[in-house]
Amino acid sequence: MKLKRIIGMGLLLLIVLPGLAFADIGENFAQSSVYVGGSGNMYWDLEYIFDSTWEGRYFRLGLFPEIGVFVQDDIATSFVVGMEFENDRTDANNQGRDLDATVQAYLDYYSVMDPMAEIGVVPSFGAGIAFWYDFSMNDLVGGTDVKDSSSLTASLILSGKVNYFVTDRAAVYLDLRPSIDFLLSAKDGAGNKIDFDFGDEITVDVGLYFGVSYFIPSSKRVALQ
Repeated sequence: MKLKRIIGMGLLLLIVLPGLAFADIGENFAQSSVYVGGSGNMYWDLEYIFDSTWEGRYFRLGLFPEIGVFVQDDIATSFVVGMEFENDRTDANNQGRDLDATVQAYLDYYSVMDPMAEIGVVPSFGAGIAFWYDFSMNDLVGGTDVKDSSSLTASLILSGKVNYFVTDRAAVYLDLRPSIDFLLSAKDGAGNKIDFDFGDEITVDVGLYFGVSYFIPSSKRVALQ
């Protein structure tokens, strides 16, 4: 009886494992498939290591986890929630701090050139909207703590992404995102509203993001392969 179980499990592994190891990347983009991942950035100015007279310090860290679901074959909607911290010190008596939080939503089309491939490039194109909140932080100005302003900004974003699948499920990507940014509201360090003309607070920005994604194909689609 035990031998039959061992043989049965062995046959099951022979059937299942090849399908897992050599799956097609095209399965990832079927309706109801899901992906998780995100992007990040870090910058650390280490000039003071090489120049002992340099008092400046600069550090930035941002993390932007993402989850997406395919609402139709090759068309996905995704959501990002992230934060970015920045510390900019000029000298011992002057230091600026910045903390931003963001929520973002995107709609993307994936152009799958070779659905049967196991690795390779899949470009995607889309658009999204983002909201950024800049928290009021304590800056150091002339040795004195000074409360910074806070603001809320909305961005309309275009996205052009190059996804490279290093396995049939995992991809790294570069994402070029030009955006138009609208300052919606702002308050000074005392909490007083800052008045401005709406048209005066529109800016254009371009960001380049590096990230990773892991795809979980729809079980229904995989079953049909």
